[in-house]
Amino acid sequence: MKPQKASALTLGVAVALVAGVTLGNGGANVMPVFVDDFASRFKLSDSAAGLVAATQLMATASVTLLLAKRAARSGRVRMTRLGLAVAAVGFLGATAATDPVTLILANLILGANQGPGEGIGFLLMALGCLVAWPLVRRLPDGPATPGTAPTGAEENSAGAMTKPSVVLLAGTALLWAVTQGAWSYASVLGRQHTGMSHSAVSLVLAVSSVVALVGAVVGPFAARHFGRMRSMAAFVVAQAVAMAVLIFTHDPVLFVIAAVLWQACQLAALVQTLAAAALIDPTGHLVASLSGAGALGTGIGPLAVGAILDGARAGVLSLVLAIGTVAASLPLLRMTVAGAKAAARRNPAPVAAA
Repeated sequence: MKPQKASALTLGVAVALVAGVTLGNGGANVMPVFVDDFASRFKLSDSAAGLVAATQLMATASVTLLLAKRAARSGRVRMTRLGLAVAAVGFLGATAATDPVTLILANLILGANQGPGEGIGFLLMALGCLVAWPLVRRLPDGPATPGTAPTGAEENSAGAMTKPSVVLLAGTALLWAVTQGAWSYASVLGRQHTGMSHSAVSLVLAVSSVVALVGAVVGPFAARHFGRMRSMAAFVVAQAVAMAVLIFTHDPVLFVIAAVLWQACQLAALVQTLAAAALIDPTGHLVASLSGAGALGTGIGPLAVGAILDGARAGVLSLVLAIGTVAASLPLLRMTVAGAKAAARRNPAPVAAA
């Protein structure tokens, strides 16, 4: 079957998108189990396991940034399938790895993975790439309507008007470094502090990620009823507190509650951030810049948090990450206010007739 040229969201396109996004984000989403597996299989310290994780995430971030413009042109199906093939090779390499060096090389190749059960998860992900191969052929292979894309001059003009500040990009990178770093060690900390089994902690984190989808609905609802700035600030503070509690608590029930609240508030804040960026810059350049900064922060996070864990206790880590979350969110809160003003300018209140 030929690659799809239209962008209508048919069942085939939806299945292709779900398959691609699921595998593309597999490593970051399942990083807690991933890091726990590395540490147990190869007797790695927290910082060493973080280095392996950071290698994979930085590879993902680098490739994402390098191929961002390429993905806007035709040939997406071929590029996606090439990515699946390379990822499958990396997964198989991680499955067969018998030493940390081979493991790091495999992570560098695949750029997206997970690893529960003494490496068996890598094999399952390789099989997932095989299953996804025929599904991604339904992806739109290029722009829906050729000729409607903005010209280079228009893109440069829009980009100059909404060029993000260094502070905003640094805040975004720091926020994702803190978030992904803490998330990467959630399984290790949960198992060590609460006494829960490996499979129980993995189940809790998986369920919390699914339940947290409620945050995607609550975020816009709260913004409409309480204002963007106020609701965003509340989500950030709640996220920071929940993250700190999850890191140092020894109570299994409190661990579960903190995991769900953390993920839900993070998703709610993320939705508001992306919405504000889209309102400020409808061309998508600002969203792309923030995504790139976030990807780089995601890659740094596990290594930084692992180093802190090796040199300090969980209580210190929880305090550092909570303060880091609030501090990193300040530029994003300011952007959220700017987004609200942009929305007001584009949709002014109707003037009552005399």
